[in-house]
Amino acid sequence: MLAAPGKADRQTIGIQMNKIIAVLTLCLLGTSLAQAATVSATSCAAADVQAALNLAKAGDTVLIPAGTANWSQGVSWNAPQNVTIKGAGTTATGGGDQTVIIDDIPSGSPLLKISISSSGLMRLTGITFRSGSGAIKDNGTIKFEGPGNLRIDHCHIIASTTANYKAVQFGSGVFGVMDSCILDFTGTHALYFFNGRNEPGGGDWMGNY
Repeated sequence: MLAAPGKADRQTIGIQMNKIIAVLTLCLLGTSLAQAATVSATSCAAADVQAALNLAKAGDTVLIPAGTANWSQGVSWNAPQNVTIKGAGTTATGGGDQTVIIDDIPSGSPLLKISISSSGLMRLTGITFRSGSGAIKDNGTIKFEGPGNLRIDHCHIIASTTANYKAVQFGSGVFGVMDSCILDFTGTHALYFFNGRNEPGGGDWMGNY
């Protein structure tokens, strides 16, 4: 017949269980951290940025190095949850124009089009976007589609031609915050929001623009 454990035995068992729980917690934390990675684009050229984005998984940060690139083709991406696209910008308001992307796309395709995950947070930071010789972008120069949550910070958006009148377009339930950015807009350039309200009588989706 086995004897019931005494007080000292129970204390020993309790200590051992606490150690096991601590080890399991560290293992789980380590696994989580190991899953998040940094993916570095070779340059700020469109093809290199697209290649880096295609490699990114949930929780990753995609780094775009300093430099200036004239994009003649757009970049499109279905973002997994909790990802960051980070240029070489500083913590100064607007990011300091370290990573500069210029719109030279000869078609109406967006310069950057991102479909945001419905869970987690998508972040875009430290990049300057500037008008170039590109054609009119009726669907947005930079376009975000949801539903999902977004933060844009320390970016500089320079819309100086009529081609980029829709400087940034948010649609299909994109919500979030834009902070520490500089918006250099002229004329009727604006941020466009199309988040689910239909124009009276039908027609285009409308929002605060």
